[in-house]
Order: sequence, then structure tokens, then C-alpha cells
Amino acid sequence: MIGKKVIVELKKNSIRVRKMTFSDLSEITYALLQLVHEGDIITYKALANFLRTNVFIIVRALKNNPNPIAVPCHRVIKSNNEIGGYTLYGKRADNFKRALLKHEGVIIKDGKVASDRIIKDMRGYIIDDP
Repeated sequence: MIGKKVIVELKKNSIRVRKMTFSDLSEITYALLQLVHEGDIITYKALANFLRTNVFIIVRALKNNPNPIAVPCHRVIKSNNEIGGYTLYGKRADNFKRALLKHEGVIIKDGKVASDRIIKDMRGYIIDDP
């Protein structure tokens, strides 16, 4: 899923085209997540669809997030509205994810997020955001 995409690197005196790596996709994912506002939520599937990749690649990238909080991977949930897991510096921290979401005003009932703040399509979110 990654190898078919390319990265174009523009430098002062050169242009380089190369295959996208997992690290590239991770960095793009982290940058996109920084656009998701406090109180808003996005699904792993919506991110994967936007990046035209597999959900499991998104999960793997977020599990290895080197900058939790700054890159708000806690704002990513499962497609069935369950909050899903959370890894903080290599350790499971699901309760911490729940606490962060509640702190940001996200309503969680019976382990699921209220659907009014869930981003279903990242394209509309980026384009329509003031």
C-alpha cells in the first residue's frame, strides 16, 4: 500500500522522486492529526481513506507516535465509535486516552463516543474549516 505512492523532494538545485516509506506515511499522518481540533474526533478508517492506505498501517503509525499530545492520536477512534486502544511510550494507556478525550469535552457513554463530533471525511474537514 505504501510502495505505490511517491514522495517528491524539492531542494534548491534538485528534484528527487522516490517511493514513499512507512516513515513518510507516519509523518503525513501526524501532520494531519494536528489539524483535528480539540473536541473533534476522527476514525482510523477516515484517516486511511484520506491517505488511500490500509487502516492497519494507520494504527501502526499511531502506536509508534513519538510525540503524544502534540500529535493528538488520542483523537482517533474505531469506526464503530468505540474509543479503541492507546499506547503511550510503548505502554498501554487506554484510561489515559479516555481521560484526555473527556478533558477535551468529548462525550463517552458505554465505551463509545457521541457521534456529533466525529469526522467522517477528512477532505471536508480541511476544506470547510475556517
